[in-house]
Amino acid sequence: VSSLCLAVAAKTNQLDQQSMTELAYAALLHDIGKSKLNFNTNIPLSKMSSEQARRYKNHPADGVAILAGKPFISPRILGLIASHEEWGEGRGYPEKKIIANLDLPYQILSIVNMYDHFCQLNGLASAKGIDAFFDEFEAHFDENLISTLATVLN
Repeated sequence: VSSLCLAVAAKTNQLDQQSMTELAYAALLHDIGKSKLNFNTNIPLSKMSSEQARRYKNHPADGVAILAGKPFISPRILGLIASHEEWGEGRGYPEKKIIANLDLPYQILSIVNMYDHFCQLNGLASAKGIDAFFDEFEAHFDENLISTLATVLN
């Protein structure tokens, strides 16, 4: 996720060095909250029990709690981690934010995280999944960002 986020960010040519660094840290650590879960998280939410789904949806907040107060973790990195499961028009979690209202680093981490998860759940190699991902999620992410992701993958 981290390498792909940085490649997409570099291709947009819109982020300064500080934003790139924060995106890199957040992308590397975004799922650290999953370390508190004792079940398989590589299954669809619909296949999890209600308790598992509730706990899974809390992993961004768990990640923030684990990393808060660390000297190398800025408030922006914590914000990116807290929002990495947000997508579409309020379809993500935990806060159901509208993705188009988020700053570019947040959108990049969200789309790359969703793409990575989509490929894992569907048994697709990273570069092979972009067409299927585009078909399913084009209405939920910025079309230019999806195109940039596709360009980077190709």
